This record gives sequence, C-alpha cells and structure tokens, in this order.
Amino acid sequence: MSRILVRRNEGVLELCLNNPDAVNALASGMVEQLLEHVRKGNSDPTIGAVLLTGKGKGFCAGADLSGAELTNMIGSIEDVIAQTLNPLITEMITGPKPTVCALNGVAAGAGVGIALASDIVIASRSASVQLSFVKIAAVLDAGTSFLVQELAGRSFASAMAMLAAPVSAQDARTAGLIWKVVEDDRLMAEARAVALALSKMPRQAIGMIKRQLRLARHSSPEKALRSEAEMQGKAFETSDFLEGVSAFQQKRSPIFGQSSERNSDHQ
Repeated sequence: MSRILVRRNEGVLELCLNNPDAVNALASGMVEQLLEHVRKGNSDPTIGAVLLTGKGKGFCAGADLSGAELTNMIGSIEDVIAQTLNPLITEMITGPKPTVCALNGVAAGAGVGIALASDIVIASRSASVQLSFVKIAAVLDAGTSFLVQELAGRSFASAMAMLAAPVSAQDARTAGLIWKVVEDDRLMAEARAVALALSKMPRQAIGMIKRQLRLARHSSPEKALRSEAEMQGKAFETSDFLEGVSAFQQKRSPIFGQSSERNSDHQ
C-alpha cells in the first residue's frame, strides 16, 4: 500500500498522507516518499502548485512511535532527520512551486512542521496543532523551532513547545500560524480552489515571490530592497510580464504561459 496518494488535476499535484489508522503518523518510508513527490512537483513544468493533506480524520500525528519504528529510530534519529525530514522541509520552503496545506484535523509533532512549511495553510474548523515533543521528553524538529517563532513569535512558540497543549484552528489563525479556517465539509473544496488559482498564476513570478519573502525574513531592509529591484528586473523580462501588461491595457484576463523551466533561484 502506498503511504502517499498522488493525484494530478489541472496543474495541481495533490499529495495525501495515507496512514489513517495511525492518524497519518510518519511510518517507515513515508517522509522519503513525500520528499520524492515534492521534488518531482517542483521540477515538473506541468505542475503549478502542490496541495498537501492527510487521509481520514487527521493530518499527521508526527513520528510513528509504535514499537518497531521506535526501536529503529533510537541511536539513529539524528541521521534519519538529517537525511529525510530536513531535506523535505527545505524542499517545501525553498522550492519554486507554491504549496497549499489542507489541514484536516490534528497536526502534532513533525506534522506541525510539515504543515507550516507550506506556503498557505487552510484548516478545517475542527483542526488543531500541537508541539507534542516534550510529552515524551523529545525536543523540536521538522523546522518547528523556527517556523512557529517566525509566524507567531517567541512567547507563543515557547508556550506551545514547553506546555505541549493543543492549539485550536481558530487560535492558530489568530496567532498567524495559518491563513484561513473553513467548515470541515468545505476544506478540500477551498484548498483545491486556492491551489488551482495558484497553478494558473505566472509561475516564474510565483517562484521569485517565494524567494523574495524567504530572503527578506533574514535580511536588512537595504538588502531586501536591493533584492526586490534585482528580481523585478528579471520579472520585467519574462513573457508573462508582457502578457500581463497587455491584458491590463486591453481590459481582459491574462493568459500566462503554463510551462517554464525549474526556477534557477531554487536553492
């Protein structure tokens, strides 16, 4: 049985975590499979956006702590994270294609990191996020040490990490962790609509915007402004820009090119 279900729809690559009996806990091979599919989506010129969700009633419960899985991790967890989980989070954050997360139910532990590494998170009203690591005397991983702080601030991140209390979807939205909360039965329709809209955007521009936002978070205002000017220069040279301006002048909807090379700014 494949642990990652894959569906393509009008330029959107849908990836669904498929371990529902364990709330999509990251069983052996799941992170590697997910990384492979995200990489393929980022390099596929026919794909404009990636949509990530979980099968069943929860998004991802984090690491699989069943007996066999836990035994295999002890003594090797540093290497496992360095070789699988860290590359996945890096690929999601730095890749040129936008990722939408449809957060359907609980996200705990590493599941929080995978969700927040997405560019846009839409949650069902019943969803929650929980940095549950300390409950088993573990520490933060999957990028949660910086993702939660960047989005919600140090105080909120400290409380989440040290108290390990679940945070409701609405409170997560208020804190800035997620973009939108919708009714449970509308989640996939809303998330698919957003992913489809992104897939129809000018893809080189979207890739550069992702990079701009990432670099600006760690730059001085002067560096961010220089980067904006440089990337705007590149954007003005694309055929999509000429189409966008022409459509604006003609008062019509633009038709952007749907095939482009993998963004050279992906790093």
